[in-house]
Amino acid sequence: MIRYTDRTLAVLLFLGAVVGHTYGSFKLYGHNPLMLFWALHASVLGGLLGILNFLRTFRREDRVLAWITVAGTGIWTVFAVQFGVLIGNPTDQRVVVFIAVSLGLIALGLRTALGKAGEVDHRVPSQRATGFEGAPTRS
Repeated sequence: MIRYTDRTLAVLLFLGAVVGHTYGSFKLYGHNPLMLFWALHASVLGGLLGILNFLRTFRREDRVLAWITVAGTGIWTVFAVQFGVLIGNPTDQRVVVFIAVSLGLIALGLRTALGKAGEVDHRVPSQRATGFEGAPTRS
């Protein structure tokens, strides 16, 4: 279930950045090529972060990728907050959605980076409590 949530958040970041941000950039800066150029850079960054987060969900053992996505998504979150401050409305729907998606991806990325993703303890509860692994095997 967590894996699907993780993938869904990654896809939402990708779509929000590539489709939503790109559309908004053309709508607002279509007449100003220089501003449009820089606005589209943010779309590419967000899309790339979405793709990297999506890739991370398939590579549970890759802690380096997880740390890269945590750092990048953290920076994206700071930019989203700053955007809200700049437009004078930190509770703007665009800001809130990007922050919520980003915080979810950061939490799940940290789970992978710290090695918690994919860990399953197959021991019965009494073995977990005592640390007893079972009968010794013969070599």
